[in-house]
Amino acid sequence: MNVRSTSLAVLALIAVMGLLLVARAVFIPITVAVLASYALTPIVDWLKDSVKLPKAVGAGVTLALILIGLGFGLESLQTQAVQILDIVPHATQKFSMSLRRSALGPPGAVEKIQKAASELEKAARPQRQQPALPRSRRRELTPEGAPRHRPLTSGTTL
Repeated sequence: MNVRSTSLAVLALIAVMGLLLVARAVFIPITVAVLASYALTPIVDWLKDSVKLPKAVGAGVTLALILIGLGFGLESLQTQAVQILDIVPHATQKFSMSLRRSALGPPGAVEKIQKAASELEKAARPQRQQPALPRSRRRELTPEGAPRHRPLTSGTTL
C-alpha cells in the first residue's frame, strides 16, 4: 500500500465521520429502527407461522404489545418518578453550593503555581528607578510632587 492510497483512505474515513456527525439526527433513528427490526423479526415470524397472521399485521401487533407494556410499566413507575422529581431541585441546589464552596476554598495546585510564577516574574524584573532630578529641582518639590514654598490662598482649608 503506497502513501497516496493510505492518505486517501484516511481522508475518506474523516469525511465519513464528519458526515455521520452532521447527519446524526437522521442516522441515529434509522440505526435504532434497523436494530429493532432485527430484534423483533423472530416474534413476527412466530406470529406468521403459528397464528397465521400476515407479516404486516404481526409487526403491528408486536409494536402494539410493546407500547402497551411500556404504558403499564410507566404507570407503575409513576410514584417513583414523582419522588425523584421532588428530590431534583434540592439536589441541584446542594450541588451548586458545594461547587461554590470548593471555588472559595483553599487554592489548588494550579493557583499556587500561577502565584509562584508571578512572584518569580516580579523578582526577575529589574526595578525601574526614577531618573535623578537636579539638586535645585529636588529642593523645590515635596514628596507628593507639589512645590515646597507655595503660599496658601485665603479661605482654603487642609
